[in-house]
Amino acid sequence: MKILVLNGPNLNMLGMREEDIYGSETLDDIEAKLKNKADSNECEVYFYQSNAEHELIDAIHTAFENGTDSIIFNPAGYTHTSVALRDAILAVKIPFYEVHISDINSREEFRKKSYFSDIAEKVFSGHGTKGYVLALEEALKNKKVEIMDIRKIKTLIEMLEESNLKEIEVSQGEESVRITKGSNNIDVKESSENDTGN
Repeated sequence: MKILVLNGPNLNMLGMREEDIYGSETLDDIEAKLKNKADSNECEVYFYQSNAEHELIDAIHTAFENGTDSIIFNPAGYTHTSVALRDAILAVKIPFYEVHISDINSREEFRKKSYFSDIAEKVFSGHGTKGYVLALEEALKNKKVEIMDIRKIKTLIEMLEESNLKEIEVSQGEESVRITKGSNNIDVKESSENDTGN
């Protein structure tokens, strides 16, 4: 699994900048903590920080090109202003977790609007620098669930191939998976009770 930790403007000043709000840890401290956590979970994590909007957009595009699985993103001041960064995230369709060291909802009125929260997998705001760790743990947990689901489907395919059955369908809650054996192939279809069929 590969995760990009992306930080926006002025976060290079952590440890020196408004310590009563952002704490005394530096960006290097945060990155070291995340790398240790990632290494212990066999995960590749890499980091990028920029004060320029276009460079952050380029980093998101590069994440798509190099097969990054998730992004942990603190847009910092761009949280409240950047439609372009929002569009970049939507374009690459990489799951991302929004992080804010301070609680943006308890600060100035202009900081309460985020252009990212409604499209994030989850938002971690007001947890201090621990928010980055919480986001990493969430990304790792979700990837493990995804891997587990793939393994289950592989097991069902093997069962179908070894049996005289032509089809297996498994349901869990509103979700179901149907595996059909054809003359030359195996067809896997996922469906949900919420699907309209259109």
